[in-house]
Amino acid sequence: MSTFVDYYALLQVSPKASTEEIERAFRSLARKYHPDLNPTPEAKEMFQKLVEAREVLTDPKRRLLYDREWRRHHGITEEAEPTPTPEPEQTTVPTVVEAPAEPEPQTTPFQKHFWDVQVLYSRSALIADVAPQRLYALTRWRPPLPGGKLDPDPHPFYLLWVVDVSRSMHGPNLTLLSQLVQHLADHWLPADIHGLITFADRAELQVFPAPNQAEAVQQALLGVKGRGATEFLPPLQMVLELSQRIPQGYFPWVLFVTDGRAYDQPKVRETLFPRLRETNVVIDVLGLGHEWDERFLEALTATTGGALYYVRGLSEALEVLSRRVQRLRRAYVWNALLEWEETGASVVRALVRRAPEVAWYTPEAGAARLGPLAPGEFWEVLWEWEWMAPAPAGQDAPLVQGRVQAVDARGTRQQYDFVLARPVVRRESAPVFTPAPELVQAVQRLTWHRLQAKMREAAHQGRVREARRYLRHLRRRAKEAGEQDLVRALDAQARRLERERRFTQAGEKDLFDRTRRLMLPALYRNSASRRP
Repeated sequence: MSTFVDYYALLQVSPKASTEEIERAFRSLARKYHPDLNPTPEAKEMFQKLVEAREVLTDPKRRLLYDREWRRHHGITEEAEPTPTPEPEQTTVPTVVEAPAEPEPQTTPFQKHFWDVQVLYSRSALIADVAPQRLYALTRWRPPLPGGKLDPDPHPFYLLWVVDVSRSMHGPNLTLLSQLVQHLADHWLPADIHGLITFADRAELQVFPAPNQAEAVQQALLGVKGRGATEFLPPLQMVLELSQRIPQGYFPWVLFVTDGRAYDQPKVRETLFPRLRETNVVIDVLGLGHEWDERFLEALTATTGGALYYVRGLSEALEVLSRRVQRLRRAYVWNALLEWEETGASVVRALVRRAPEVAWYTPEAGAARLGPLAPGEFWEVLWEWEWMAPAPAGQDAPLVQGRVQAVDARGTRQQYDFVLARPVVRRESAPVFTPAPELVQAVQRLTWHRLQAKMREAAHQGRVREARRYLRHLRRRAKEAGEQDLVRALDAQARRLERERRFTQAGEKDLFDRTRRLMLPALYRNSASRRP
């Protein structure tokens, strides 16, 4: 190294510090020098050095090289100060050549430590001595490409089809699913592993996961007979068991197909959601018919970084899954964990992943899966806060602090730490501020989705006049924004409401899906447009 920097002194830790001690030291100092909280040039430079120190000292191979240079710089011999022991899982250490001029390249595919990050706020500052105050932010994150490679090699799938075979699924729904598997045949690689779990009141492993089993899955679906009621706990427990056997280099993907709701959904939330969040398995859900519980299935997919799709027919399902296969084949990030902590007097009221797929998160959880990412894509998350206590002018109000841990095919992790904050100013000193158009649109679409939920709830409870009011309000906003497809769908349901004083189940699912998909940024929504 041309200019030596003592990373241990910088982080204020011992040269024998463990990885956990280094991470704790980094997080403590990052809060002090993060550019969002300390805008001075000195703090920015210090923060960059802290990030570099953390990256080097938490990578066992880079740390070996650095420690050699550290000892040479301090005049310490090998015998006097042995190299810290690598992490337990890193039992093999490559031979280190004498006095390298530069550190060897990293073995991790994330070779360039540069995150593409953007934050858009709804206001430039909070107003002093006012509470509560509501504000929003859009955060966009994109981890570095693997060595700058724009088109990674396609990887095989470990794909589990998890199919509801309760009585209500028997007939058209199972036929549609069998046809879907058949039409997707051209999308599979010879190395892909397919398996089939069917479930009703119990789960059965109909096709053991193995290569070239897509046709066996299709044939098994043709022979299934509907039976019993629906329980989600047994098949998801089986998914967790099988996920322990996924070979290295296979993308872990589950397609969960159902047309109804299960009585054990609360138990699944309580017992399985925490375990699912700890795995890297991505669960996508196909909702058939109109009886399924969108709130529960939305939560299930959000827990694993997956996506929820409302399937109206074969052509739509085929288009959705064809596009999904193409994206996942090229994913260079297989999953990512977003963790956050509320700071100051802020309370997170809503958290929505807008890209590359829509997902609603539970803010109280403090953690969420962001899902896979292909080259050119980014995660975009909409935050909504309430600042609950008056704050004096002249300070920064920290809203949230957290981290994103991206995981690649090898299990290698890359972490980005962030702090979101706003200055506090007096009302008369508040600058004129216009939020970015994409943030304004995101908040608008969040409002639309909430309006359709309130409209449906009012209709279910017999409050027809209130449901009409919500519908008219949503229609006016959609018309002003030029969303004619949504306007026509609302007009159809308005006529139904007038005739029967309720909405149809199909109409309710349609409005849920339309307002949900409108949360996508224009770039993703245009590429995913598939229905008139």
